Amino acid sequence: NQTDSYAVVSDLTHSKYSVWTFLKCIFDHHDLSGIEEIHVFTDNCAAQFKSRYVISNLCFLEDDLGLKLTWNHFAASHGKGAVDGVGGVVKGKVWIASKSRKVVVNSAKDFYECATTECDKINILYTPKEDVEANRSILDARFSRALEITGIQSYHSFRRADETHVYARQTAVSKETKISFTAFSKTETEIY
Repeated sequence: NQTDSYAVVSDLTHSKYSVWTFLKCIFDHHDLSGIEEIHVFTDNCAAQFKSRYVISNLCFLEDDLGLKLTWNHFAASHGKGAVDGVGGVVKGKVWIASKSRKVVVNSAKDFYECATTECDKINILYTPKEDVEANRSILDARFSRALEITGIQSYHSFRRADETHVYARQTAVSKETKISFTAFSKTETEIY
């Protein structure tokens, strides 16, 4: 069991397109041989991580990555969560280096180079906008069929059920109720 912290630097705003590209960048950075399942923990931001688009993409991630993936969302912590701490450390160290005139940061690439030097315990990765754009067409095809997920904010753990459904749970450890809903065709919600 190992925990690694990552910060992905880019020259784009975070969107439904960038989430998959950044995640793939992190997975490409690792040797995944021998790993069968990954648990992703992100914040609760609907614009980035907790949307029908990102959740519907779970139906494809097993095939894309060749492993099982469970996506867990932290409760809203309004800038005080672990992921915010990692980003805060990176931003703080780059700000100190820039303020002390050790480096001039004028671009995302400059930020990445400084962060790589200043943050030795955090894996810093750079993803240019071209990488995000390269994934846009395949993601658009997937996202175009994603239906709205009623009550998505009440769920905090998701995993693939099959090619058109994901399982959702109220909490990551909840075993009482698993709700299966389709991401691509309208069917009734099933409770297991």
